[in-house]
Amino acid sequence: MKKTLLAFLLMLLVLPAVARARIGETENDFKARYGRPVKTGPAGVKVYKTQYYRIRARFRANKAVSVTYSLLNGGAISTERLSHLLHKNGSGARSINYWYINGTTPDNHGVLFIDRGSNNVAVYDFVNNTLTISAR
Repeated sequence: MKKTLLAFLLMLLVLPAVARARIGETENDFKARYGRPVKTGPAGVKVYKTQYYRIRARFRANKAVSVTYSLLNGGAISTERLSHLLHKNGSGARSINYWYINGTTPDNHGVLFIDRGSNNVAVYDFVNNTLTISAR
């Protein structure tokens, strides 16, 4: 498990990939990119679908404060895609290296990342195959 986790984390720091929803964007930005939400829930939560992703966004004052990505097929998100999603939701730096690993979740089912520039927080959940990025 430790070798797999280490290999995953090392690969995460190097690769590119897909979806564009970002922390801080407005509901109109999401609508322009993905169309109308396929589901609207309580507490400002809206769900969008792309060809590959289910994107669950929580809005406060018309800004995305939390975005959760999962593949429609329920599979694991590749390291390339994780790298891309973290980069797009980071401090705007050109390098994924602005994100650093801050350990695992208390239940050891995920990895916690923090962005050096924005202090956004991300958790990749190995059990549910989701990446959640939140503003702090």
